[in-house]
Amino acid sequence: MPGRLEGKAALVTGSTKGIGLGIARAYAREGARVIVNSRSAEDCARTARELGEPAIAIAADLSRTDEVRRLAKESRAALGGRIDILVNNAGQPRVAPSESLPEADYRYTMDLNLTCCLVLTQEIVGDMLAAGEGCIIHVSSMNGSVPFPQRLAYCVSKAGLNMMTRVMAIEWAARGVRVNAIAPGYVETDFIKSLAAPGHPRPGQACPADPHGPHRQARGNWRSSSVFGFILCFFHHRGDPDRGRGLVGLRLPLIGCLKGCKRRDTPRRPSWTGGIT
Repeated sequence: MPGRLEGKAALVTGSTKGIGLGIARAYAREGARVIVNSRSAEDCARTARELGEPAIAIAADLSRTDEVRRLAKESRAALGGRIDILVNNAGQPRVAPSESLPEADYRYTMDLNLTCCLVLTQEIVGDMLAAGEGCIIHVSSMNGSVPFPQRLAYCVSKAGLNMMTRVMAIEWAARGVRVNAIAPGYVETDFIKSLAAPGHPRPGQACPADPHGPHRQARGNWRSSSVFGFILCFFHHRGDPDRGRGLVGLRLPLIGCLKGCKRRDTPRRPSWTGGIT
């Protein structure tokens, strides 16, 4: 039986680890051809081997706009000139008190987390608009709306990404290109495990990134498949107008995946930020 993404081509940035790897795995399982990306050519090659024939490895440092444009060019060529799905997932925080955050770290975070998303989307969306269809997903964060100490640059970049999502959505919806964002809380990845410390979530408090990984129940009855399988089920469709096509300008908060979240322990209803249904 064909997968839900059979015949589709996807580019997922930052897809050799964590959330991006979970998304790339799901897309490959559903039949899409997938570009896997990170700064490390070795990591890209390893991930492509794991995912098999549908995966193509392209390494690029997305904090540099020339590298972002190269990634777009090489991805388009590798996928036969067509990219149906773009997932802007690459991102990283720089941790420091606001009064001593180095300007270089601030600029790096903004370049990687925000400018990269703009430039890569601009490079890819032209073909989508010409075809009259396409799907763009920005991976934001709960910290785009919930402040976190010593994460000034990260919080600002994700807040900007939320607004970027809304503006792109209202500009391109009528032309067939859907732009949405997901805003996860803490997800159990190697990076989050490395941050485990007083005041941070313990590894067991976060949801696994891979939808088919070990299912650990989180408060609010959210399993791992509900977190990132959600992307697959609702942001893409195969001719079904009730699946995905009506979702435009959505910022989907997934903070329910954090056990013991002080703000709330159950998933919030989706926030329709673009005003389009």
